[in-house]
Amino acid sequence: MSSSQVQVAVLEIAPHPADPTGAMVMLGREGIQPFPVFIGILEAQSIALPLQGMTPPRPMTHDLMMTLLAEAGYRLESILINDLRDSTFFAQL
Repeated sequence: MSSSQVQVAVLEIAPHPADPTGAMVMLGREGIQPFPVFIGILEAQSIALPLQGMTPPRPMTHDLMMTLLAEAGYRLESILINDLRDSTFFAQL
């Protein structure tokens, strides 16, 4: 991780204050002021389930991707959010 990158963790998932179809994820880590990231309600649910120790009745798309990577002998080590365009985050895996 370079000096300009910041490692974060999910602190809290809450309803979006102005949009009933969205949610707010609070991110932060050791000494970093928490900041909100606004996402869709379905994305919030997919993040919240494993944090609550719950497993959905069938695999979600990201679960299938992780299984595919593992079966091919790869491991996801990091996600780098490197752009924000039209309220959409872009990342390098």
